[in-house]
Amino acid sequence: MTQRHAMRRGVAPRPSDKDMRIWARLLKRAAPIGRAPHSDGLSFVLAAEKAGKAIMPRGHQHTASPFTALVRTGKGWLTLNAAEREAAGERVRGLIAECEAALEALADGRRERKDIDG
Repeated sequence: MTQRHAMRRGVAPRPSDKDMRIWARLLKRAAPIGRAPHSDGLSFVLAAEKAGKAIMPRGHQHTASPFTALVRTGKGWLTLNAAEREAAGERVRGLIAECEAALEALADGRRERKDIDG
């Protein structure tokens, strides 16, 4: 069953360990871009392309997710000029912090149920 059909049924697909490693690799490749936006971003772009195909962590499988925003930024990185890269570098730093916090919460085994857990 493809991811699209699972979402159509209302069942969110669960990411595998490989998917979680792909997301961790994207964060690792995005960190130098956040520090120096004018550096070569080819590894960031390649990691974003691969992460775009991976299943997102539970609770973040929507278009407003920081994971989705990071992938979109990474895929379009090579088309940005110097001024746009500077602004995007600041945005990438914020997205990295949000994604790391989400992955830590999932690693702790906490539930992502704000309606129950507060």
